[in-house]
Amino acid sequence: MKDQRKAVAASGLGASSEVVYAPLQSYNEAELIWAEDSEAASKYGETGLFQLRRPMKIRSLQRIRRSEAVPPTIETEPWTLPVEVQAFRVSDEIAIVGIPGEVFVELGLAVKKASPFRTTLIVELTNVHIAYLPTEAAFREGGYETLNSRLAPGGGELLVESAIRQLQALKDRK
Repeated sequence: MKDQRKAVAASGLGASSEVVYAPLQSYNEAELIWAEDSEAASKYGETGLFQLRRPMKIRSLQRIRRSEAVPPTIETEPWTLPVEVQAFRVSDEIAIVGIPGEVFVELGLAVKKASPFRTTLIVELTNVHIAYLPTEAAFREGGYETLNSRLAPGGGELLVESAIRQLQALKDRK
């Protein structure tokens, strides 16, 4: 079998980082009271694992609000969570992107497709674990991952936009 390896000339390493204020999913006071009542019946008609996960997520969101989230300046806006997205230039042809959370494949592929680098590697769960990063379409479909996500619909796409901006800046900044 022919050796397929290829040496890559490095034109200088580069790094970029951006803090994105990603929207958190919302809940109301009644949902928080329900989530803290371990004896309460499922408010959502769910059974099994889903019945257990929703109150856990609401309690997790409450902890995030108390510790690291940014409250809205206008009541109709969501709470946000500052998260860091990173991009690294390894060479003229190779880049690495670091995104917190468990990235849905479609979001990772969107970064790769828009990347100005021939090869772009996506590394998930960097810096902080914010659970799943579903696409907006996945939120409409529902399911385990969207139930467990901390970010609101569109949050994953905001992180993708940040990654693409940083990759383009790294490519332009030789």
